[in-house]
Amino acid sequence: MEKNKKQLSDQKYCIALGKKISLLIKEKGYKSPYAFWLENGEDGLSRSNLNYIINGKTDPKLSTLRKIADGLEVELVDLFKNI
Repeated sequence: MEKNKKQLSDQKYCIALGKKISLLIKEKGYKSPYAFWLENGEDGLSRSNLNYIINGKTDPKLSTLRKIADGLEVELVDLFKNI
């Protein structure tokens, strides 16, 4: 039972993180996550992985989050603020 609570908590966190990244993408002036990916995806960030992250369907690696933060020109910590 405790493991299921942890998994649910992790899932909620991943969903919140995805929403935050999606919001930052829009705040930075991109029309869509796809537009962001077109400009920043060549450095090992696949379109499908970005979509999984934004939709909270995966627990991204730190290196992937760093690539996203770099593309958004924000500090890595900014991805986690207020989620």
